[in-house]
Amino acid sequence: MDWTIKVLGVAAALVFGIWAPISYQASEVSNKDTDGKFSSITSQLSAWQTSAASAQASAAEEMSSMSKKMDFVATLSVYDFCQGKSSIPACVSVTKALDVNALVSSIVPSITSSVISPGGSAASSSTSRPTSSSLPPVESSPKGGPVKLKMPAILGIVFGIVVIMGLAIGFMAWRRNEARRKVRNQV
Repeated sequence: MDWTIKVLGVAAALVFGIWAPISYQASEVSNKDTDGKFSSITSQLSAWQTSAASAQASAAEEMSSMSKKMDFVATLSVYDFCQGKSSIPACVSVTKALDVNALVSSIVPSITSSVISPGGSAASSSTSRPTSSSLPPVESSPKGGPVKLKMPAILGIVFGIVVIMGLAIGFMAWRRNEARRKVRNQV
């Protein structure tokens, strides 16, 4: 029984000696794959950030343009309100100081070119918003999936079974020795 425990101990040491380096090598390969995926994701985020920054700048430019147009339209509304109201001093100064032709000509070309298309329907604005076709493609894993650790898993299972068998045989040997001691003590 003593030799059985010693043989099982040596077998467990051999299994662990084989399993440990293979497991370490598999974790190194997995870490390299993870590093590659992380650098790919980082480069994609950088590209998306650049695309988002250009879209934001374009949107800010268009907002500024729309703000100017709204100011012109508000000024025209004030002029429309003040026409024929000579009793209000502010209206008199607005109608005298305002160059309506210049104001309308500054609004009309931009409205016809950016809002109404030649067919008479509303045209989409020409901002550079990121679309799925303008974003960088998502790279897939070079191996096509997660790393499969067949050999280390098998060795881990074998090592676990050897340990459980060693514990079971050790427990049985202990019970046998206890039974022998009881018999010796009775005699």
